[in-house]
Amino acid sequence: MSIALTSHGALRILLALSAVSVLTWSCKRNEITPSPRIQKTKPADPIAGFYASSETEVRAKNNFYYALFNKDYERNFAALPTSGEVTPAKVPYVGSWFPQTQGGTNVRIRGASPLEKYDAVFNTGSSAKAAGWEIKNHTVSSTDSSAGWAGHCNGYSAASTRHSEPQKEVTRGSTIFYPEDIKALLAEVHMGAKFYFLGGNRCGLIENAPLMPPGSRQDPLTMGDCDDVNPATFHISVANWIGIQKYPLVVDIHGKEQVWNYPHWKYSVQSRPVPTATEANSLIMGPNSGSTYKFNPAAKSFQSVALTMTHTDAFSAEIMTAKVDAAKRYKMVTYNYILELNDAGNIIGGEWLSTSQINHPDFVWVALEPMPGDGSSFSSNPNLVPAEVIKLWTESIGADPQNPPLAIMEPTVATQWGKFSKFDVLVNGASSGAAFAVDDSMEIAFNPKAALSGATVAAVLDGNKLDLDASGLKALITKPASGIHVLEVSWLAGGKPVESQRLRLNVLK
Repeated sequence: MSIALTSHGALRILLALSAVSVLTWSCKRNEITPSPRIQKTKPADPIAGFYASSETEVRAKNNFYYALFNKDYERNFAALPTSGEVTPAKVPYVGSWFPQTQGGTNVRIRGASPLEKYDAVFNTGSSAKAAGWEIKNHTVSSTDSSAGWAGHCNGYSAASTRHSEPQKEVTRGSTIFYPEDIKALLAEVHMGAKFYFLGGNRCGLIENAPLMPPGSRQDPLTMGDCDDVNPATFHISVANWIGIQKYPLVVDIHGKEQVWNYPHWKYSVQSRPVPTATEANSLIMGPNSGSTYKFNPAAKSFQSVALTMTHTDAFSAEIMTAKVDAAKRYKMVTYNYILELNDAGNIIGGEWLSTSQINHPDFVWVALEPMPGDGSSFSSNPNLVPAEVIKLWTESIGADPQNPPLAIMEPTVATQWGKFSKFDVLVNGASSGAAFAVDDSMEIAFNPKAALSGATVAAVLDGNKLDLDASGLKALITKPASGIHVLEVSWLAGGKPVESQRLRLNVLK
């Protein structure tokens, strides 16, 4: 399937980094109403896309990646590492997904439950108790046959990709928090973690409903709801995050209604060139499928890929990693797909193959910092304070509670791009994000936050002074080149700079 962006002659804007969100989905059966498969047709505007249906989406993910690591996504197939794994210190620990049929994180592990212990220490003067909230919101009857998979898999996965396993017990007064208790609290607060979606879609298809093969799509260029993450997005994400950055990802490995998130930290690739479109069609649709490749007209060559991912397992009961047999700590799953390449060898799309057309990941994401629960049953327990839980964890690993080790955090550019004390910068009307999709022109506007007598703007793009319109607050750039640009802006009053800023923006075409 193509992820190439085509032009439709209208200005389009992608607020790439505004995709940072707080988790509101989890291993919960009632999140959506299951429905039969409905095939969607290609949108008029490919930037709206279907999950990974345009090159613009991949470039948008690049912008988030750049904000964190100060480098762009590698998209050339030959340049991407064929194997990779995180450092030993970053391997996610074994834990529990805390089934709701067993009381969620209110389960008793060693003495009182982790939430009862938390209440005894931190909620003594409050009628709002963490244990009571968990019983009401994260607990279902063990006789509910539809609830067997409901739990905290995303909280566990997020916590284990961001934190090392607790090691020591921590005492608060007469209350002892054992490492297992702290792991449960980490899983709970990370039910409300911020996250960044790298690609995919939650398929709401009921478990016994059939999936539609690629050859049956109304529009072969557009992936359907349950094709989920495009193989190109999947391959690029895994190779850049795990292969290059040595950073773990969370992947929902179940392709239908149920959600099974696991922390992934290792991969290996086996591939071979597919010499003809006829063979590519045959691999996707079976023999006698024609000699014209129907899923991406821009594809110039193909690679058949088998990518094996390793994830840490989670169990129904909390357990320390060292107590699990080494052979049972981790699982490996192999996914098969075609990658479509352009003349330069860059990955521009893909299709699932063989059994992976049915069994492939739903979506891929990166866990960011935990946030206080919002009271929703899909979020974390609102009667826990994430900072207090992080302090318990920090003490348990022997670090300074006042200076806990940090995993990656939401980049400030996600919310603060173009926003300054005296003025805001807007690109095609957008005041947040840093990746902008355009066709023929790009308008840069400078909006003062307060009237400044005699104030003027001086702006330079890539070393060239911008010509402003009659208002002195807007510049129109025709046919801007795609890629990274540097915008330098000075707000002048009386000929003297009041504020100067330097911005990086990514033009997507």
